Amino acid sequence: MKKLLSLLIAGFNLICAVSVFGGCQNENEAANENNLTATLPSDVNEIDTQPKPQPQPDLDPDRNPYPIPRYEDFCDFNEFRQYYETEFSVLNSEKFYLLHPEMEAVNASYTSYFVFHGEESWYENSPFINPYATETFFIYCKELGGIEADDIYTGLPEYTLEIEVKLKALPENHIKNRNFIFEFSDYIGQFKWRNTVKIYEDGIIIAECNFNTSVEVPNDWIVNYFYNNLA
Repeated sequence: MKKLLSLLIAGFNLICAVSVFGGCQNENEAANENNLTATLPSDVNEIDTQPKPQPQPDLDPDRNPYPIPRYEDFCDFNEFRQYYETEFSVLNSEKFYLLHPEMEAVNASYTSYFVFHGEESWYENSPFINPYATETFFIYCKELGGIEADDIYTGLPEYTLEIEVKLKALPENHIKNRNFIFEFSDYIGQFKWRNTVKIYEDGIIIAECNFNTSVEVPNDWIVNYFYNNLA
């Protein structure tokens, strides 16, 4: 009788264990299914596997995306002027005032530079892009006198002024009426210059000159020099 009762109790416990195990397994499977469902988008089209389109470069053949500096330089003013009146004027519509140095006053012991600046385009024989011109030279005036260069070992003679003038490009229809207005100021850049004069005509700037003097030079002398030589 006791043996039969023990077998019945053992059978009952086995049935409970199987029921509990089966219930836990079903719950775990349901949980896994729910988790799997939650990690997937409701619409598979939401997964974008295609690369994003990239912006295309400017392929305009008339535009150079990498501007290249361009310049024509001369040590002689007459060659500089001849280039402007021939090759430059053929290709460019912009006009310039040029500062014609009084050659007898220019100190030939110092190097002079006359340069047209701008940028290149893709095409041969094309005009300058954003052109401007610069002239750099030394002047000696007997009436004003001068002193030697700072470096006494150069052996260079005395000079009165050292100037660098930047000449702006003028519109094609600009009339050169020589009605100049001068604006003097101290130089505020980072180079060696000490003085600046800006020259205007009809409300637009046509030239900007930075200069150093070895002796005192009146502003009137500078004004007269530009009136006599800017054309």
